[in-house]
Amino acid sequence: MWELVQAVAAGWLVLATWAALGVLLAVLSRGTALAIGLGILYTFVIEGIFSALAGEVSWLGSLVEYFLRANAYSLVTAIGVPAEALTDNGPGSFFGPFVDGGQAILVLGAYLVGFLLLSAIVVRRRDVQ
Repeated sequence: MWELVQAVAAGWLVLATWAALGVLLAVLSRGTALAIGLGILYTFVIEGIFSALAGEVSWLGSLVEYFLRANAYSLVTAIGVPAEALTDNGPGSFFGPFVDGGQAILVLGAYLVGFLLLSAIVVRRRDVQ
């Protein structure tokens, strides 16, 4: 039962963080189509390329440790999914770097709160008179 609770909580945190990024992009772009495009671009291109190059360029490794993708996959491995299961998973493949589960929770939580606060501030300043 405890493993099920951990899995649901981890899944919720990862999903909520990515959704909060989507909300922020939608608020900033004032629509959904551009927000979806920017989200896909960020996820697969920016984070994907930086993650792939992290093993080759030393300073990128420490930067990638604070990306959403790296922390989400690290949280998944912290609850028991083997890292080998994530390496051959199509476009969602992840090879690392992995961080500690505690750091993953803190970083994802900080992103979640930050994205939602930024969205609220932008809506309040721009759209509410």
